[in-house]
Amino acid sequence: MQTSLATTQGAVTDRLIKHYVQRSKEVSLIIVEHSYVSPDGKLGHKQLGIYDDSLVYGLKKLSSSIHAKETPVVIQINHAGGAANVEITGT
Repeated sequence: MQTSLATTQGAVTDRLIKHYVQRSKEVSLIIVEHSYVSPDGKLGHKQLGIYDDSLVYGLKKLSSSIHAKETPVVIQINHAGGAANVEITGT
């Protein structure tokens, strides 16, 4: 699943946080969408990233916002492999 609510660099946005916080009120676990672990494994234009330390602040803000609703959270990591979008990755 991908909401396309991240930036084009894969960073967390306020809209992405709002999306997950709204859903965290009614469930016992949030699984945050597939997040690419390497720029060459990106599948979608505004896919969430988890490939660089510069993204940590936003990811912490996302997890803290969900935890504030007393909901556990995990993140799905992936690399699109052969399905990676060449137009997006450039490779």
